[in-house]
Amino acid sequence: MKLGILVDDREVCFKWQDRLLEEISQYEHIALQVVINHHTLEHRKSVVGQIMMFQGWIECQMLAIKGNRHAGKITGSKHLKAIPLVKLDPRDSPTIFKATMAHVNTFELDLIVDLTCGLTGELPSTLAKRGIWSIQHSTSPHQMTKWAGLVEMINQQPVIPIKLIEVGPAGLVNVIDESFHYIHWSLAQNKTQLIEQASILIGKHLKQETRASNKRSNRLLPGKSRDPSFGQIVRYLIHFYKSLLTKAFQKLVSRFWGKRYRCWSLMVSKGAFVSTDPYTAQPIIPPSGEFWADPFLFEDANGVYLFFENFNLQNKIGKISCTEVKGGAIGVVRDVLVKSFHLSYPFICVEDGSIFM
Repeated sequence: MKLGILVDDREVCFKWQDRLLEEISQYEHIALQVVINHHTLEHRKSVVGQIMMFQGWIECQMLAIKGNRHAGKITGSKHLKAIPLVKLDPRDSPTIFKATMAHVNTFELDLIVDLTCGLTGELPSTLAKRGIWSIQHSTSPHQMTKWAGLVEMINQQPVIPIKLIEVGPAGLVNVIDESFHYIHWSLAQNKTQLIEQASILIGKHLKQETRASNKRSNRLLPGKSRDPSFGQIVRYLIHFYKSLLTKAFQKLVSRFWGKRYRCWSLMVSKGAFVSTDPYTAQPIIPPSGEFWADPFLFEDANGVYLFFENFNLQNKIGKISCTEVKGGAIGVVRDVLVKSFHLSYPFICVEDGSIFM
């Protein structure tokens, strides 16, 4: 399959893009032919855009968000060194633009993958036999990644749909696959997590080389993305700083008084893992000031034992504890491994008659 990659004016290569390109380079059935630099950016920033750019910087600093850092110029990527770059700018004269389109057509592309996380409405889908793959976040008009989750957060929706769509040569838009992302209370964090999920979705279907017969019958209308209103931005800022203050308060209370606001716990049941109804399991409520997670069952001649992470909410350090399981109940809990640093995910194995963790 002959593949083209679509990037925007900045030609910036983010880490998620570099990982995806490395993955694509390992597929024997895919031959990367060309990088298309398409003018899609609006360089004049609105007041709303400037406010949210500053807000995004604040959120990245406060929450230490590092997921979307640059990995250099996309044209400098080791996976694209021998790949030609074509600049496609609708602002050029009709003669130049038509000539550039004709040059792209000489590569006889089967598919173009949009790595801009934007909308492909302005790019002619006839440039590839199977059209253009792109990611669509949510069903709101604010589909650009920088606004992804904004409307859902304001409306207190729990998830954001992430769709891998294909704009075919005839202009029809079909859904290839869809996943859902649980909304984070920070727009900047949402952006980081959504892009990571989007890259997984693209990589999965490139690996499978999804054909038209595998696509769902859903039809979408290619939309125009627009900036949210000033009122929506105000509502988001109230939501963000209210969430921030609430979480800071909860963190202090949890740190000094061990109060639990959200707690992992264990559940015990008996039967085959796949066929047993999880709702029949018996919950094990941990003591105040702790949560229990990451269980590992170990059975020998003496009984069935449950090893797990025992997390202290005050010092924020996990240790490994163990208890015997009898039916739907547990015995006395004992600490088996305690260090000055965090421990989790115990794994037990037997070698030459000795038990190791």
